[in-house]
Amino acid sequence: MAAPTIVDDDTVTSEQAQSAGDHTVSIATNSVAGETLRMFVSVQNGSVSTGPSGWTEYGTKASATSNNHWYWKKSDGSEPSTIVFSPSGSVVSTHICHRITGADDPDTSAPEITMTDHGSASDPDPATHTPSGGSDDYLYITDLAAFSSETLTLQPSGYSTPTERDHASGNNHVFSCDKETTASSSDNPGAWDITFGRYISGTTSVTPSGGDDATVIPATIATVIAIPAPTVIGDETVTPSTIVTTIAIPAPSLSFGTTASPAVLATVIAMPAPAITYGAGLTPATIVTIIAIPAVEHVGVPRPTAQFVLAMDTTSRFGLDMDTASRFIEEMDTISRFGLDMDTTSRFDLEMDTTSRFGLLLE
Repeated sequence: MAAPTIVDDDTVTSEQAQSAGDHTVSIATNSVAGETLRMFVSVQNGSVSTGPSGWTEYGTKASATSNNHWYWKKSDGSEPSTIVFSPSGSVVSTHICHRITGADDPDTSAPEITMTDHGSASDPDPATHTPSGGSDDYLYITDLAAFSSETLTLQPSGYSTPTERDHASGNNHVFSCDKETTASSSDNPGAWDITFGRYISGTTSVTPSGGDDATVIPATIATVIAIPAPTVIGDETVTPSTIVTTIAIPAPSLSFGTTASPAVLATVIAMPAPAITYGAGLTPATIVTIIAIPAVEHVGVPRPTAQFVLAMDTTSRFGLDMDTASRFIEEMDTISRFGLDMDTTSRFDLEMDTTSRFGLLLE
């Protein structure tokens, strides 16, 4: 897998002049359904009273002069160009919105954040952020909010050139930059080289697609049913070779949740009734056997919650032609039984184990 990516062309910034009414935020409009949208909102001398509809707040941090809020949304592919939130009073606000591709489903692996109030310290140094999912190819985004217009000399080491928005009032200045990683378990962004001010920072991690809910492709699951040569009772000598049928079940592509426990994988094999000559008034019924395959233990990944039912086609069948002058009896495991009773000149019996059963019903 690879780290998620911010689509730079769809990164949008906006601001709202001082107002006690709804504040309007511009957002990315070219997202594809299922992608992750992320928004950073900084409000001076107030806070967000009611957040934007459909967005989930995943972090908030207040300082003496501002409140800062972080939101995510799973795109439905038809987002409007603007959304609104309600402030707690007459305030100004500044915003940055990102469109992110290659991220895991935020409904199950939401962005996570570590926030720091730096007070009036120069060169604010964000705290180390450690995602809860362990080592993975994370996208890290570090944001900074300053109380007033500031001059940025250098962003944290290893991060991209920042996106920024300096409010026209000079009272709210926000910055955002990102870094894609491989097999990372934490990140310490390092300091912002910026002039004196009051600062709040936040470092976000975004999980790659297939991270916490990794798709697991197990090897093919196969079972071999071996039927020994029958013991023949009769006047004629019959020496059949061993009859072997191999049933190969293709491996499903399984998506696992972080709290999953395994479920039994079951396959239902339906076999048509064999071609048998019956006496008058007899009608064959379908022979069905159900084979239950225990759940496979998956090491190092979460395990499945779902039950899988795989249906075999009717091209795989068991068939034995019999001689009317002889009788066949086949012994297998003596716990269960497969039997076909025919006319008085021949008989065929098979015994199998208790996990499956063959039965032929005659009217």
